[in-house]
Amino acid sequence: MFYRHWALKESFIKAIGTGLGFDLQRAEFHISPNQMREGQVYRQTQMYLDNEGEDWTFEESLLDKDHHVAVALGKPEISTSEEDGGTVCEAPPLSFTLLSFSDLVSKATPLLEEDPAYWERFQSKKEAPLRQNRYHQTDLFRKAQTSY
Repeated sequence: MFYRHWALKESFIKAIGTGLGFDLQRAEFHISPNQMREGQVYRQTQMYLDNEGEDWTFEESLLDKDHHVAVALGKPEISTSEEDGGTVCEAPPLSFTLLSFSDLVSKATPLLEEDPAYWERFQSKKEAPLRQNRYHQTDLFRKAQTSY
């Protein structure tokens, strides 16, 4: 359930474009249904923003027993159509398409010519930079003072 809530919140902040600067405690989800089945797409979960109901639509699906996906579709777009003489709510697609890595890169083309020296330069880098927090900087300052 934690990952389900996390996926819903993440989908919302991605949809509104604010990123992690948004206070995630402002968004609350009333999950429905509690149990999902693989291959089904659910749209019943309701979002509350600052304790007020929002009419956002979220699609949720269980890809397998370990992977949940949520997509924030936003507020339903309402359009009028002359054909039916009334208001029509556009329905989102009914299911997700699961793509493999091979599917994703099958038509990919390189942006630049291959540079054989790139891999050599990459491999020669340190694994991770040292984090310079204020304690580390203070320690360096003390060492610099004592060496004079």
